[in-house]
Amino acid sequence: MIMMACNDQECPVDCFWEDWLDWSLCSKSCGEGRRTRLRLINVSANHGGAACAGDPTQEVACDQVTPCPEDCRFDEWGDWSECNATCGKGTRTATRVLLEAENGGNVECPEGDLDMEGTCESDEPCPEVKAGAESLRACHLVSILAIWLTTILAHTASEKLW
Repeated sequence: MIMMACNDQECPVDCFWEDWLDWSLCSKSCGEGRRTRLRLINVSANHGGAACAGDPTQEVACDQVTPCPEDCRFDEWGDWSECNATCGKGTRTATRVLLEAENGGNVECPEGDLDMEGTCESDEPCPEVKAGAESLRACHLVSILAIWLTTILAHTASEKLW
């Protein structure tokens, strides 16, 4: 009997995963954390066998979210108010509030302003004030009348005292 070599190539070996390991602890003690688990390769692919399908890790959100402590703090600044000027330069304000401590946070509040003021400029230009000859004459006349009236009143008052 004559023997001939046959099937002298190694058989393909497909990859094979181990069972999943246990889930990790939550990545955070408060707030939104994640848990992970992994699996290891039990048998690696060899001789043209199929690679392991799927990811070696899984990740999920933690089942229970515990609120984190928050210290007493300022909230964000609110929007700026409208400019108080109807023309030219004016002021505007922004406000914020103080938020109380939550979930065991520090109850001592920071110091700071609840309002801030800034400069602004109206879209409307202010009208020009012209000081021409007519307005100067009128101003001069009013000044003369004021002096004359003050003099007459003072004179009249002094006459009544005598």
